[in-house]
Amino acid sequence: MKIAKKILKIAVLAIILFLVATYVVVSVLNKKSNRPTFVFGKALLWVETGSMEPQIEAKSYILVKKSDGKNLKVGDVIVFVCKDSDPQINGRLITHRIHAIDENGYITKGDASGMTDRWGAVCEEDVVATYSRSLPFMTFFGRIFSSEAGLILIFVIFIGSCALIYFPDMINALRDEEKIKTEKEKEIEKRIEEEVKKLQEGDK
Repeated sequence: MKIAKKILKIAVLAIILFLVATYVVVSVLNKKSNRPTFVFGKALLWVETGSMEPQIEAKSYILVKKSDGKNLKVGDVIVFVCKDSDPQINGRLITHRIHAIDENGYITKGDASGMTDRWGAVCEEDVVATYSRSLPFMTFFGRIFSSEAGLILIFVIFIGSCALIYFPDMINALRDEEKIKTEKEKEIEKRIEEEVKKLQEGDK
């Protein structure tokens, strides 16, 4: 039973460390290249805005599949590099749905918007991925990590997990050390008493 509990505690700590490491690596790589970091053709993306609500919520993680932009159809949700005159969004990744297709490319629109995107058609070469599904579990942790209070909470959970795993062992080690010390003291006292008794018998 003790071994099972210890394995469970280690597993919980490993999951927390994995989630933290995954979040940090994905965030750093995505921000550095401003492109999805694909692993086996799949990638995680953090969606900041609510332009695709209700299907994709603001501040949520989604799973996307790598795409060359070919053979897409109306209704597909795509991730593409925005080519707009506004420097604040030019070059950024946008996740919107294909509303129509013309000779220039894909006409896109956010589900929450009443009109098509102002930057016009999206070329095939600007498409980097297609939307697969939302990731509620990762979103939950992503929202926690994105807030100061959440980071403090994660730190507390991490320290608490370490304490659950190692604190009992430390207590047991201290108890064993105290027990050994007590036994040694008793042994020393016993020998002193024996020596004192011998001396007393010799004086007689």
